[in-house]
Amino acid sequence: MSRPGGSPGAADEATATATRLTVGGLDTNCYVLRDTGCRQASCLALIDPGGDAPGILRLIDRAGLPLGLILLTHGHSDHIRALPEILRRWPDAPVAVSPADEAMLADPTLNLSVFVGAAVAPRPRQLRLLRDGDRVKVDGLAIEVLATPGHTPGGLCFHLEQADRHLLFSGDTLFAGSVGRTDLPGGSWPELMGSLRRL
Repeated sequence: MSRPGGSPGAADEATATATRLTVGGLDTNCYVLRDTGCRQASCLALIDPGGDAPGILRLIDRAGLPLGLILLTHGHSDHIRALPEILRRWPDAPVAVSPADEAMLADPTLNLSVFVGAAVAPRPRQLRLLRDGDRVKVDGLAIEVLATPGHTPGGLCFHLEQADRHLLFSGDTLFAGSVGRTDLPGGSWPELMGSLRRL
């Protein structure tokens, strides 16, 4: 993917590896993102822990590095279901989400978990609110935050530019061959179309 207007992470010497784990009943893509030249204590980022907490924990344990940040593309339960268990293991790990989806974390009705099994209402000790254009650092990696409302009001994508490739973590904004649904509370087809044009 090539995006006009700059290279937020191109100046970094760091190289990213992203390991995907498909989790939960809706096959959510969860990622462990790592700076391969880790120089600090916050070397790993976890994106969208939507289920299978034991599998996610094993993946993080295999990396042998501490979890420094949890990034959420949005607040639906299929992207946060494993978050309470992850936070039991790393209670001080910051959780980053859009302000527009913040309330979904603590409300099982808003995050829809009450309708699809056990209610989930994680309450992170450290909450970091992300806005369009923010840069998130994971050791040497600079991740660009893109506001992509439509599937939810606070949908986010995370873009990482490397010397030889671009990585885009799009949550439910964009799938292989499809886009996120907009018929759930807070969804908006016109906003989603605007978000897709940005990508």
